[in-house]
Amino acid sequence: MQSNTTLKAAAISALLASAAFATPATAGGFGFEYRAHELQTAQGRSEMLSRLDREADAFCGAHDYAPGARRRVESCAARMVGTTLDAINDRRLTALWVGELGEIASR
Repeated sequence: MQSNTTLKAAAISALLASAAFATPATAGGFGFEYRAHELQTAQGRSEMLSRLDREADAFCGAHDYAPGARRRVESCAARMVGTTLDAINDRRLTALWVGELGEIASR
């Protein structure tokens, strides 16, 4: 028979181990996995957002070269990124994305 202390230690270890694994965020069939530590630094958020953009583009058919496809891909990818950012719910990451959109619009 295990003591309560042993059971508590095992439960805490399992909880901490689960925090190290990827966290999924889904949007309309699009799944994006990230690790909580990626949100802790500006560089981590920037790299995570770049990866999210690439994965959303790929999911939405970035290699579709049919007439008008680029506009559809961009629209789809923007929806996937926006919905995923809503699910992640990190204001710093969302602000970074909104800032990038502003830079693109001002070009």
